[in-house]
Amino acid sequence: MSTRPSGFEERLKAALLARLPEAAPASPARSFARRYGIPLAVGVATAAVVAVMTLPGSTRNGSPPAGSPSPSASDAPEITKDPDGSLRFDLPTHEQIPALVDRLKELGVQAAVVPKRPRSQCTELGGGYRGPQADPEAEVVPRFGGGGAPWFKVNAKTVPPGYTLTFTFADYHPLGEQGVGFGVIETAKVPSCSVDYSEGLEELLKSRSGSPTPPTGTPATPAA
Repeated sequence: MSTRPSGFEERLKAALLARLPEAAPASPARSFARRYGIPLAVGVATAAVVAVMTLPGSTRNGSPPAGSPSPSASDAPEITKDPDGSLRFDLPTHEQIPALVDRLKELGVQAAVVPKRPRSQCTELGGGYRGPQADPEAEVVPRFGGGGAPWFKVNAKTVPPGYTLTFTFADYHPLGEQGVGFGVIETAKVPSCSVDYSEGLEELLKSRSGSPTPPTGTPATPAA
């Protein structure tokens, strides 16, 4: 599987970075996508590590279709328990996340939904998420195998005591596939919302897609 970003991902990342506030550079770390070979919707390296996984078969429409089920109307994906106590479940859809969070809580895992909101509606500063771990088995990452959907493995290593597994998604996705964000953060630092920087990006990208600029060093074409 190629881990090179697509043109859409490059444009979206560039637009996101252009809208993000200036911040001190993060310490060097291997790219999440390179490390795990996972196709990410967006990958931005900051002090807060939140991965975004593209949902299979997701649409490119701006708003959810009329008549689509409300988030609470869908059951959680099936959760299986390994002999060592680890919990396994498939990558959830947007509609499954609330029920999945409730089910994980019932099984003893701290979990929360962190809704994405426009900057005008969310004042959370972000950050505080658990960074990359030396032991890959201690990270919550999508796993692949068996020819099925990506799946997660959750246990005391991936979500230690005092930490919460968060799921983030936006109802508005104008620029591409829907994605589910996930991360692990200290329970005391779980935010009430996450800023959705996709607001206005469609117009921003359109405004920048006018006359293409020749690459640096390309000689100008002489006039006839």
